[in-house]
Amino acid sequence: MNAIRPGFDLSCSQTVPFETGGGESEADACVKRWATLGEAGKVVAMLAGIDDDAAGTFDSDMFWRATPCRRELADKAGADLAAIMEPGIAALLAIHTSGRDCRPAALALWHEFDSARSALLTMP
Repeated sequence: MNAIRPGFDLSCSQTVPFETGGGESEADACVKRWATLGEAGKVVAMLAGIDDDAAGTFDSDMFWRATPCRRELADKAGADLAAIMEPGIAALLAIHTSGRDCRPAALALWHEFDSARSALLTMP
């Protein structure tokens, strides 16, 4: 299980507004957060025994097409999901490394991830 690595950094703490041209924009940071969440989702899917190759996929252009209000909602949803995923993955890894079955807990976390991902993907 070398593919499992703790310490996913899901924060978007250092961003600049969409309107500025310098540095990383909020949309760039949000895209990176959701991409990282997708990778975390793949780890959770693996621990849950789910084969979901689509866990990390989403249309990053949707952040640029979305209204500022929808981009803000997507960013907040990503922050909320990160707040669930970070300690959840840490707990799953602790269970897994102790030799116990983490599939039931991983499946519960997977459902949270999948629901948030599905909601994001349906965002107009």
